[in-house]
Amino acid sequence: MRMIDDLPEVSKAVDLAGLKDTGTNFKVEFSEQQLSKIAEKLDLVTISSFASSGQLIPLTHNKVRMTAKISADVVQACSISLKDVSDHIEEEFAILFMPEENIPSSEEEMDIDLEEEDIEPLPDDVIDVSEHVLQQLSLSLNPYPRYEGAKGDELGVEILQENDTRLEANKKNPFAVLKSLQHKA
Repeated sequence: MRMIDDLPEVSKAVDLAGLKDTGTNFKVEFSEQQLSKIAEKLDLVTISSFASSGQLIPLTHNKVRMTAKISADVVQACSISLKDVSDHIEEEFAILFMPEENIPSSEEEMDIDLEEEDIEPLPDDVIDVSEHVLQQLSLSLNPYPRYEGAKGDELGVEILQENDTRLEANKKNPFAVLKSLQHKA
């Protein structure tokens, strides 16, 4: 299911037949009402600003490259205290659209470079750039936003940090644990 299937009013489709050889520029902007619906969909408190621009460039062998930049100011709920956490997002990304039969299958061995562009199936007639821009926004969100100063004791528990030396003291050798289970059986 596409992210914007239940938000048809935010769709911005670019007709592939109308792409210029040198590339077609696009901008994606949303009204306050649309930003409110997107914030709800992404489980955000608010999106106070959002802008995106990019270009669709036709390539040889029936391929299209989309390059884009997003900028957004969002407010998320702290994962510990539920207080508002503001964040500014600036991201650039690229997607290569190609015929589905040319996309390497999951069974084929592929080298994955996180800096490389994503590969998507080339649609027949239009590319909905807002869909891809919103997907990138959702990927750019902090999955565990923390209010500055949130320690976890607000929930009545202590959250240990990775460099806490108490973790090493309690760590048991996994093989020793298995061996103790074997003797009990």
